[in-house]
Amino acid sequence: MTTKLQFWGAAENVTGSLHHIITQNGKHIFLDCGLFQGRRQESIEKNKNFPIPAEAVDAIILSHAHLDHSGNLPGLVKQGFSGKIYATPATADLIKILLSDSAHLMKRDLEYLNKRRVSRGQEPIEPLYSQDDVEQTLELLVPVNYLTPTILFNEITFTFFDAGHILGSAITELKWKDAISDTETVLVFTGDLGRDHLPILKDPTYLHDADYIITESTYGGRLHDSIEKVGDDLAKIIKETVKHRGKIIIPAFSVGRTQEILYEIAQLKGKNLIPDIPIYLDSPMAIEATQIFNRHLECFDDETMAQLKAGKNPLFPPGVFFLKTTDESKELNEIDFPCMIISASGMCEGGRVVHHIANNCGRRENVILFVGYQGQHTLGRKIMDGADEITMFGETHRVNCRIEKILAFSAHADEQELISWLQHFNKKRLKKLFLVHGESEAQNLLIQSLNTSGFNQIHIGKQGEIIKLI
Repeated sequence: MTTKLQFWGAAENVTGSLHHIITQNGKHIFLDCGLFQGRRQESIEKNKNFPIPAEAVDAIILSHAHLDHSGNLPGLVKQGFSGKIYATPATADLIKILLSDSAHLMKRDLEYLNKRRVSRGQEPIEPLYSQDDVEQTLELLVPVNYLTPTILFNEITFTFFDAGHILGSAITELKWKDAISDTETVLVFTGDLGRDHLPILKDPTYLHDADYIITESTYGGRLHDSIEKVGDDLAKIIKETVKHRGKIIIPAFSVGRTQEILYEIAQLKGKNLIPDIPIYLDSPMAIEATQIFNRHLECFDDETMAQLKAGKNPLFPPGVFFLKTTDESKELNEIDFPCMIISASGMCEGGRVVHHIANNCGRRENVILFVGYQGQHTLGRKIMDGADEITMFGETHRVNCRIEKILAFSAHADEQELISWLQHFNKKRLKKLFLVHGESEAQNLLIQSLNTSGFNQIHIGKQGEIIKLI
């Protein structure tokens, strides 16, 4: 019997990552089990449907903790999955907070929606999963260190390598031998591939031999700004805002982007390149995530480790205050001196940052600084695109403050970086390069560049299709 690959989630789109391996002996392995995020009804349908019944899935190998790669694990457990979930130790720690937060947000959002549905005589919508389902999911986690070959079902071996995307993110290499010919087949799954020279984390590991590669294609046709300019750009914005006695509001994702901002602040403070103003991290989840970062030194690059050995922790720079309670957050409204507030959510769709924007967007001396992608139709996107007025908490607010952006922090490899990573593989051995986790336009542009770089056996994964891995 031949090993097969079925594409399911993140096929011709960038959400709901899930790829289905059927082994020679009929075992079913999921690479990722991500949450599809989109329009409500479409999301509900896609998140409830899996390629096979949940109880038939034998194991899951997780690339990293982002919800579009891990967020539907409790949904699968709720439907009957009881196998093992393999992840790096850092990923296992991070999904504990991310899945719990996801369950909380689902419950909160549906409480409001269901009140309206019931008042109209409609049946209430049940959450995709609950906190109890999350707890059952966490019991199935099996942490596996990087560079540690792990055998599944006596027929397939997987190994994690650094992906450089977020803390704990992994490139997964799978190996198996053909039952008849005894020849070895190697499949590499990038998950989300990071960039070289990003702060804190090790760079993506270069691999060399694979028969098949499943690679993300998020930024096909696009190049990122240079990461080397980030410190200078951030220092300039801080000094200009302090000069006008304003506040800097930074909407930041709790995992990854917040820690990168703290790192850059530590570097600027260490070199006395910015004024000594108070900096407030106002996000309980971001604080917990930062503490998790601090426990996983195995993920850190040489520069970060050197600072730690010198007695300086770049994730906890001096002058940064960590605010956990709602009362502490509200007290920031009374501040009348220059400061920086880092808060979630990263796209301004909820959380404490919305309150800070509401309280500060009307004053010309203040700045909203965007440090990450803002999805279409989000509040963050409207502000970044120059909206004169925005609506928050049922009230209209005039946007008089400055809007700045530093977008070089992207944790995804751009087209050039992705191709550079792929160039380390032996093209003569490579049978097929599968593109997933990308929109059609980005994938088609990437194919053109890959063809120019000597890659010809390229296939765009389509939902539901099954490929024999010969």
